[in-house]
Amino acid sequence: MGPDSNLHLKAYDIGIMFGCQAAKSAFHYYTEKIESAEVEDDLLETMSIFWSHDELVLRAMFDAYPLPSIREGWTEGFFNTIFPLRHMV
Repeated sequence: MGPDSNLHLKAYDIGIMFGCQAAKSAFHYYTEKIESAEVEDDLLETMSIFWSHDELVLRAMFDAYPLPSIREGWTEGFFNTIFPLRHMV
């Protein structure tokens, strides 16, 4: 595993943490929408609102990390928080 791979994994982990927190905030502000969501596509609009905010923060705080890796982790963290059993389907 090379340095690029380690950087990707660290960025991915950072993204997961922020994605989980974004999902918890989304649940607080959009409870009905989150509870009625059946598939990931039902949440894309809500998710984009929270990503827009987090992207600015993440770019400022973690500019040395690859943003695509952070976003990949963020998306995973967001969806895993909303749909905790989604990998079992």
